Amino acid sequence: MPTAPASDVALIARVREADAEARAAQVRVFLLAAEWADAHLDPDAPAPGGECLHGCRAADRHDVEVGDFGGGCAEGCVGDPDGFHDPFIPVVRWDAAAPFAAAIGRTSQAGSLMIRDALLARHRLPRVWRRVEAGEVEPHKARMLAQSVIGRPRDVSQHVDQQLAPVAHKIGRVALERAIDEAMLRLYPEQREADQLEALDRRFVTLHVDSINHVGIADMSVRGDWKDLHDFDRALSRSRSPSLRRTRRTASCPTPSTYAARVRSACWPTRRRPSRSCPVSTHRARPSGPSWSSPSPTATCPATPSPATRPPAAP
Repeated sequence: MPTAPASDVALIARVREADAEARAAQVRVFLLAAEWADAHLDPDAPAPGGECLHGCRAADRHDVEVGDFGGGCAEGCVGDPDGFHDPFIPVVRWDAAAPFAAAIGRTSQAGSLMIRDALLARHRLPRVWRRVEAGEVEPHKARMLAQSVIGRPRDVSQHVDQQLAPVAHKIGRVALERAIDEAMLRLYPEQREADQLEALDRRFVTLHVDSINHVGIADMSVRGDWKDLHDFDRALSRSRSPSLRRTRRTASCPTPSTYAARVRSACWPTRRRPSRSCPVSTHRARPSGPSWSSPSPTATCPATPSPATRPPAAP
């Protein structure tokens, strides 16, 4: 088995060392985001609870229908879709994100999102946060887990933290969404069923009339149950199979190759059996030698009948 040169081995070692340093630096920045938030808390921020200005329903540990949201807005506040005022994390001053974002070369919005994700991971996913501090989970994995619990009740985030913390370093988005759905179905089956019925009420089929073009092609949008759409797609695929398209094309309008074959069969005499439908001259000059094959005709297919076959004129 061939071995790599010593220079390649040394270079790969340097690459691994640089990558480890970059990962460690990312972890330090993520941890510093939480420390920066602790140093710039908003002292005038109201405590979770009470009536929401946007009319959201408040939920605490006694609410068994939607879950425990720490007295905050159930399923997230309508006026805070990004979760900056999550009831389980402290509120940071509005001007705290700009200096932090400038220090790492990001926009203020990006800095705010990093601070939010760090606080969500520390307060709502403590097991995942400890693995981040130990350098076992990369920040982008921790941020993906933190974003998945925004607008979720306390027990759902606890379930995610307990089940996914051991595999947080390698989990993907599809597996994470599946775990969230499993937690919601296990903890809140009635709400899950109500959400499904509400989604079924939003099914539609829309034909975009203005999308038709000069060839008669238009667009259509369909929203429905996955099983129905899957069967519909398979039915369309079978009806527009390539063999069926070739059959319809040949039956409706002959292709150039089919038309040429018909012309040759009608007007081109063969060596063994001359065509009777097209009067052409069969006089050919036969060359000498044994290599004679099918010669070409000396006349083409006439467009009008010859004088010998023309009917006599009326007296």
